[in-house]
Amino acid sequence: MPKNLFKPGGTRDEWICEQSVKPLAKLSVTPTDFPFLEKISTHAETEPVLKTIIKAFFNKKPQ
Repeated sequence: MPKNLFKPGGTRDEWICEQSVKPLAKLSVTPTDFPFLEKISTHAETEPVLKTIIKAFFNKKPQ
């Protein structure tokens, strides 16, 4: 896609294109394709970074 279709996103190093694009390929994936699935967490866009880090630290699952 041409570079001029993109604009800076909300975070550093994020670029957004609001035009629809045709996919080049489609891959089927399952949870087993993600070996670190249990380490994934989410956060609200409005949540401060420090709060996200603290939550991630205290919500670690035992191995």
